[in-house]
Amino acid sequence: MIFLACKNIFAILMLSFFSYNNFQNKGIDSFSKTAFTKLVLTKSADTIDLKFDSFFNKFESDRSFQLSRIQFPLKVISITEDGRHIKFMKKSEWTYTNFVKIKNIELNKSSRTKSEMDVKLSITDTGVQVVYHFQIKNGKWWLCGITDMSD
Repeated sequence: MIFLACKNIFAILMLSFFSYNNFQNKGIDSFSKTAFTKLVLTKSADTIDLKFDSFFNKFESDRSFQLSRIQFPLKVISITEDGRHIKFMKKSEWTYTNFVKIKNIELNKSSRTKSEMDVKLSITDTGVQVVYHFQIKNGKWWLCGITDMSD
């Protein structure tokens, strides 16, 4: 995936270079740096998504990697009929979650900011709904919190 992202960025840079030369050859000086910047920033956001996808694939399937990328104590919010309950989970309390082996699972990824990503886990016909909150810290993705909205 990373190779494809680099390949796409290289293609965009080459296209921009040739477009710039094309403008100069036609006597046009006003090559839009803004358009070029937006294009590169869009691809950078795609690269962030690709990096998250690579991270999450390893996070969901590798026990030791998962444990190494959780910020402890981990803030866990449970939302129930009685209200909102907050707990801070210690490393010793963490149980490995192998998302790959959960049946009838639905994972939906949504980005809150460039450095924050949420993954909502739902299990069909069970009422289970858990949101995992991830953040980039020091250039690496970390699980920083969980919100459990299960029935």
